[in-house]
Amino acid sequence: MVTNAEVLAGGALLGDALGGGVRAIGQVHRAVAGRVFAALPSAVTPCAPCTTR
Repeated sequence: MVTNAEVLAGGALLGDALGGGVRAIGQVHRAVAGRVFAALPSAVTPCAPCTTR
């Protein structure tokens, strides 16, 4: 039988694994967006929420 502690530990492990993948996707997105905005004229800028991260 699986104990409560084992279930919690499994959930924590899964959360860490999925969180790492999400962070990697976010980093790639920011890198691509940075290159796109760097290539555009200075009159075109990203929205405020995009620049505060």
